[in-house]
Amino acid sequence: MASFREELQGKLERKDFADGYQSWCEACPATMELVARVHAEGLATAELSRLCGIEEALLVALLDAEHCVFDVVEKLCARYGLEAPSACPRGAITDKAHKPRKE
Repeated sequence: MASFREELQGKLERKDFADGYQSWCEACPATMELVARVHAEGLATAELSRLCGIEEALLVALLDAEHCVFDVVEKLCARYGLEAPSACPRGAITDKAHKPRKE
């Protein structure tokens, strides 16, 4: 019997499933990579928030996989030298105030 993680990994290999899953998930692979880097660096959330110009509550929510705001991901990617994900469904529809983005 496959574990949940193995079953999920198999399903994520299907693009149709992966796209739907990512659109509802608060912790996509890019976010998980950022969380790993934040933890490895070991800065307090207050300090990292200040350095990146991020509201601390939004950073904590991201690190706890409670809520992901694309603007926070963009700022953290810049700090850690990562390319911000271009296919993030949240990036297309929200800004840090959770309002529709103006194109």
